[in-house]
Amino acid sequence: VHGGDVPAVNGIIHVIQAPLTAPAAPGSHGSSRGKGHSSKVSAILLSLLLLCVLAALGHYIFKHKTDAFRFHYFKNEDEDATSKPALVSIPNPLY
Repeated sequence: VHGGDVPAVNGIIHVIQAPLTAPAAPGSHGSSRGKGHSSKVSAILLSLLLLCVLAALGHYIFKHKTDAFRFHYFKNEDEDATSKPALVSIPNPLY
């Protein structure tokens, strides 16, 4: 069985003579390959640095945020701590 197709249960097995290899790249691949590799590494490092800066900024904002929607009890300065305001009963004219 040299160079032919072999039928199988789930399809056809194609038989070839040798493993396939990619053709050589044209031109000098040494200098252009180094520049491409360097730019990829610098892009990865820059994106990691940006990610770290964003994470640190998010952590700082999360830990030191001033929440404007918290409830606070404001006390008058002339209000005495022992005296309580009197309950006022206002009659409802509808009843």
